[in-house]
Amino acid sequence: MSWIVDIAEGVAAELNRHKFSQPFTAERRIRPRFSVAKGELKDLKVVVVHGPAIGAEAPKLRNMDEDQYTVLVAVLQKPTAATPEYFDPLVGLVEEIRDWMNRRRLADVDAVCVRWAFTDDLPFIGEVADQSGAFTGGLTLTYRVLRKLP
Repeated sequence: MSWIVDIAEGVAAELNRHKFSQPFTAERRIRPRFSVAKGELKDLKVVVVHGPAIGAEAPKLRNMDEDQYTVLVAVLQKPTAATPEYFDPLVGLVEEIRDWMNRRRLADVDAVCVRWAFTDDLPFIGEVADQSGAFTGGLTLTYRVLRKLP
């Protein structure tokens, strides 16, 4: 497989190994689409989507490259009411995920999270939040991989 696919799978697996304040099963998707009208966001969803490779940095060793890859982790749910009582725990969950993944080395892949950023720009969500009042929060995680040159 490719590094970015392995990292995205590793992020989903790492999220599923940990017990967060709200139960969920993270899943990796390529191009997730959800319909609020069909009730697909009634339950909490945590989705992992791989992003682009950022590129190699100057090698630290002669026979190694340092590549960086991005992964988006999205937390999605259509609460029964658009009030702080419903939204605040979801914001807290995004922060919990950030705290758990920051600087964590993935168990299944030799990659470590070196940077994170909160994002509300979830390209695959479109106008779901605007039209439906659904919570759409996310993190962009950047992973560093040291790989041996051929």
